[in-house]
Amino acid sequence: MRLIEYLPLKSIGIISISVVFSADTMMMDDENSTGEIYSALDQLSCTTCPDDFAEFVENLSMSNAALRTGMSDPEMNIVLENQDKLGEKVMAQVDEDQIEAQLAPELAIAVYCDGQKLFYDENSATENGFSFFFKDLYLKFKTDSTNVLEVRTDHPTPYMEWKVVAQVRISASDGTQKFNVVDGDVFGLGKYDPPIFLQLDHSKGDVKGLKVDMRLIEYSFEKVSPSYFKDTDVTITFNDGSDDFYTYGNLLQLHSHVLGRMIKRPQLLDVYGHPVIQLAPEDRGMVTELLVYLYPNSRPIYPRFRTLCRAAWKFQCPAVMFKIGEWFIKHISSHKPTLLEKIEEALMLGIGDVVIPRLVFDAVKNGEWAKLIGQVSEPNQLFPADVYDEIIAPACLYARKHKFFSWPKPSELIPRPKDDTDPSVVRLVYSGVTVFAHRGVLQAHNMSRFGVSASADRKEYYPIFTVETREYLNNLHIDLRHFLNEFVDFVYYNKPICEACIRPMLIFAHDNELVYLKGKMEAAIAMQPPISTNIMREHLTLASKYGLDNLLRTTLVRAEGHYITVAQALVGQSGIVNELTIPTMRKLADRLCTGWSLINWKMAERTPTTRNVRRIFLDEGGPVVPTANPTLESFYGLNSDDAYGDPI
Repeated sequence: MRLIEYLPLKSIGIISISVVFSADTMMMDDENSTGEIYSALDQLSCTTCPDDFAEFVENLSMSNAALRTGMSDPEMNIVLENQDKLGEKVMAQVDEDQIEAQLAPELAIAVYCDGQKLFYDENSATENGFSFFFKDLYLKFKTDSTNVLEVRTDHPTPYMEWKVVAQVRISASDGTQKFNVVDGDVFGLGKYDPPIFLQLDHSKGDVKGLKVDMRLIEYSFEKVSPSYFKDTDVTITFNDGSDDFYTYGNLLQLHSHVLGRMIKRPQLLDVYGHPVIQLAPEDRGMVTELLVYLYPNSRPIYPRFRTLCRAAWKFQCPAVMFKIGEWFIKHISSHKPTLLEKIEEALMLGIGDVVIPRLVFDAVKNGEWAKLIGQVSEPNQLFPADVYDEIIAPACLYARKHKFFSWPKPSELIPRPKDDTDPSVVRLVYSGVTVFAHRGVLQAHNMSRFGVSASADRKEYYPIFTVETREYLNNLHIDLRHFLNEFVDFVYYNKPICEACIRPMLIFAHDNELVYLKGKMEAAIAMQPPISTNIMREHLTLASKYGLDNLLRTTLVRAEGHYITVAQALVGQSGIVNELTIPTMRKLADRLCTGWSLINWKMAERTPTTRNVRRIFLDEGGPVVPTANPTLESFYGLNSDDAYGDPI
């Protein structure tokens, strides 16, 4: 490969950095400096909420220039700014004596993914960085006149979700055609993953060229904006000059009391006789978050948590409120240590009715309530009168009478129908078995492939059951009613599918174009290790037959790493060439011969490394060694879930 083919990056100098890393500044700004304005949990929600962006900037007296991160998605701006600060503080711990003030040579960069060269995109490139087309995304390299390159993925449109996990090998060159592999590991490059920092060190020779090779382990990209919903029957308009939203009336009636009443008694109809809901312009952000949450997708609950709380409260969505409450209870302790702070936070978010009973129950059980009332003469004066009388006092009595606190079950908040007397309820029918479900729930997951009864008064739908699905059900002795109930429970409550039904449910989802369900089943199968040749063969067969790219990638990584003996035994079996497709067989053989895990066992892992700060020399490289600072050492042990919350 001729070096002239690589894209030149302007010269970047090596400078010394000196920043004090405080124990209070990890994934957010110092809580003490902003505590008078917002609480820590508010910061988590405000920093990713465009509705509160201007207020947040104004209160903290930050300029727009200081907040610019080079990313296009508005909801990521502040999160990525905090990641930028974190990267600078981590790099500041590098011993300054090891870095000499000198001018770095001109650098050239090339990127390959699964053997294909990524093309440069000058339109999305910035003055201080380069951008490459990377499937549906952009892979960006950014520098700010230091010896550190920041690597992250980006997309210019909001309400896009993506996840990227890849084996990455970094090669360095001195300007000749020879490249040395100097570093490699498994990295996360998803939307909520911290960026990779590459610190170039020229002390052992000038690094004039970088080559980044990637092999994907997991890749997903999803559009979750309400603008992409199709075949809908309700229009929501805000009279603000922007696009209207189109959604399903039955889904809104099921989850929102306020919007449900508007649909039942519409003041305006479109040309097709469908309801048109007119809302104020300031409601757009809340409705957007509510619709995105109600639809099946991979978006987590926390990016605009505060806006979602306001939406659930304003539009009276009890099931959404309890789901929000569960997440709040699980994550609030790390931001608000005392009971008073937690209650104040819950009241400000509008979810006090849901979470305060649980907070008080836990406080009574762990002794925090007794400690609180022992410190003040009149504890009831600590809270608003109505909150104390209607929520806190009953919760204390409940805690003394009961051993455990029980949240309402999803089936109690949104019960499945037992008949079709409700006009919004339809029948799912196959081979004499009938189950009932609300049309809106099925519409959200896509029921366009279902057959429909000719009779207008019998609202029956017939999902597709192919020969493969029926064979799986027969061979595994799965009752058809149980299978359909598993499907309906999933679309209602996102309930995990039982293990026996996973494979037939995958084929069922593929045949009926249920994309979200298919992705969940693929992930469930990928979680099962290929401990035998039969299981590995099945994984490869399913992946090639039903287009399960992530399952194929995961199986190949396992074949070259932890399950290499199983893969070798599979390749040696007679007739295997006839069972697997030629492309799949070639990929498997290639991994067994040239797999990166064969020489670097770190590449065999599916979990991304948390050591995203790497030092690159001309002939070697690796993660920056943590210092003796206990705060930094604890940071290096964190993963993205600790920083951003558990994925959904």
